[in-house]
Amino acid sequence: CHGDYNGSEPIAQERERLPSPDSLRRPKIRRILQEKEALAAQIESAKRTPASGPPIWVPEVARIRNVVLKLARGHAAFAFSEPRLDDPERVTFVPLVALSEAQRKSFEAVQKEGIGGFPEIGTRAFLQLFAVGGEVFNSEGGWTVVQEGRYRYALPNLDGFSVRMVVSEYLACEVVW
Repeated sequence: CHGDYNGSEPIAQERERLPSPDSLRRPKIRRILQEKEALAAQIESAKRTPASGPPIWVPEVARIRNVVLKLARGHAAFAFSEPRLDDPERVTFVPLVALSEAQRKSFEAVQKEGIGGFPEIGTRAFLQLFAVGGEVFNSEGGWTVVQEGRYRYALPNLDGFSVRMVVSEYLACEVVW
């Protein structure tokens, strides 16, 4: 999100080839890949095998960008009751492992010292500032954990309007308006 990665470079993988759908531990993913052979073939066709080293998969950047942008727009509308239908200034995504220590620290830090203003009264973002107990959500350091290890997001208290997300503790995403 902050750095040299622009989302168009291939992502290295440790596996020599995609596992068969039968060997996947997530039942829903296993079922989908068994039922949708074209999808499994599309994923396999993204694989590149260099002369040395592990294979790499070249992501479909436009598709990933669209998903990240839709998620960010949904969070903006849900938390702030403010649909963001305009084009963002920036949409970035990068594997967390590709971030330097300083970049990772900057990405994870979603709050400034002090409060830079309050969200509109009555919005979810406003109510979460004062929520106690966290039964509806789990907020850790400004991050709302939707499903531990699978998905978390933050609406940083920074200059401008932005949404940060982490998918499967692998892909760091940020959309800035």
